[in-house]
Amino acid sequence: MDDIYYNIGQGNLRKSPKFLEAVNSGNWKRAAAEMDWDNNKKGYGGARKRNAARQKLWLSSFPEPEPSKII
Repeated sequence: MDDIYYNIGQGNLRKSPKFLEAVNSGNWKRAAAEMDWDNNKKGYGGARKRNAARQKLWLSSFPEPEPSKII
């Protein structure tokens, strides 16, 4: 999360309520999906690459739990 605060800015995260909601609920896949900051702005091709790398890193940091086995 420190990387996101540094690169996106804590103030700008307030503009991403779906991301914050996903983080607060522990829904890591949804949070990663919400990391599309600046993807649609003209001339921000680098943002798409950074966001994709950030999503990959985020998901590797929060692996999915093993499904519970019912005996």
